[in-house]
Amino acid sequence: MRIHALIASFMNYIKVEKGLAANTLAAYDRDLRKFERFAEKRGLRLEALNRDHIVDFLGDLYRQGLDSRTVARHLVSLRNLFRFALAEEARSTDPTLNLESPKVRRSLPTYLRMEDVDRLLNQPDASTPRGLRDRAILEVLYSTGLRVSELVNLKVSDLEMRMGCLRCIGKGDKERLVPVGRKALAAVQAYLGKSRPLLLRGREAGRSPGSSSTAAAIVSAVLPFGAC
Repeated sequence: MRIHALIASFMNYIKVEKGLAANTLAAYDRDLRKFERFAEKRGLRLEALNRDHIVDFLGDLYRQGLDSRTVARHLVSLRNLFRFALAEEARSTDPTLNLESPKVRRSLPTYLRMEDVDRLLNQPDASTPRGLRDRAILEVLYSTGLRVSELVNLKVSDLEMRMGCLRCIGKGDKERLVPVGRKALAAVQAYLGKSRPLLLRGREAGRSPGSSSTAAAIVSAVLPFGAC
């Protein structure tokens, strides 16, 4: 069996038998077609492929400037291909056996500079109800480090203004107390006193509260701190 025919059979197998998603199928196809071109360029037949050829292919990927994560994905694709070849008796050995995956480097987390944070926090127009809402959203996120999903599920009763903290239900339904900075508390008080009543009245009248800024888009225009 030629490499091209093996790949075609494998792709049909994972599409029909495994029912993989279209994006996954496309990734397999790209990886394996790249290996096919590599083998054909060197005149390698399916039965002649060995471990050194796989290592050479992976090295070629590095030379093309691909990162470790992408190279590791190619190796996974090849492993599954040759396991299929063994099952179909197209080969008697697996050249990827005992071949270590490339070490995937963890990328450093990205962060905002102070001027970026200031610009983001000052984005909402505090002279409007929606701007006050958005300012409260951003200030609480910045002060507490809450997940957006946790923020939008907060209720007014979860806020302890005098203590300067809030109660939050996180992963695993675990409750925790989270400190809130003074500036964030002030933004929340301004929102609760001036903005929230107007937004709720607009919603009760059948008008959508909508979204007027990047801040509101963060929570998909869901009103924070519940409806009570």
